Amino acid sequence: MTARPILCLHGAFLTGHIFTPLSTALAKHTDIISQIDCPTLLGHGKDHVADLTFAKQAAWLEQIYAAERPIILGHSMGAGIALQCALDWNECPAALILCGAGLGTPSGSNTTAGFLARGIKPECSPEFITQMTKGWFAQPDHHAIPALCQQLLA
Repeated sequence: MTARPILCLHGAFLTGHIFTPLSTALAKHTDIISQIDCPTLLGHGKDHVADLTFAKQAAWLEQIYAAERPIILGHSMGAGIALQCALDWNECPAALILCGAGLGTPSGSNTTAGFLARGIKPECSPEFITQMTKGWFAQPDHHAIPALCQQLLA
């Protein structure tokens, strides 16, 4: 098996740092993973770019990563961008791992408005991540990252 790079794409309101625990866990598996990159997407973090679409994000990522044909792990909004990469890149990514893609129209308590109404600020906090990932994994929420690592390494 050839080691492949993994590109991790975060969700809205977050940065690439959300994947630090996963990156740390996967870093020791150099036999199957050649590199792990978790960029902060345009319009998040310190830069403020107006009028960003998934297509514009995919075009930006293609310039940097497409030649490597990475496995793309996308979470939430990042899953939508990962799908856009697969559609738009000249060379399709090696694989997609989509987590909480929300391919329908979000409604109810698992929307930004729903979180804010419950007093949960959309940020990288244990409370937010626990609330946001309820029902995404077969195991209890506090096992989400180890379970994801096991699925990636299976």
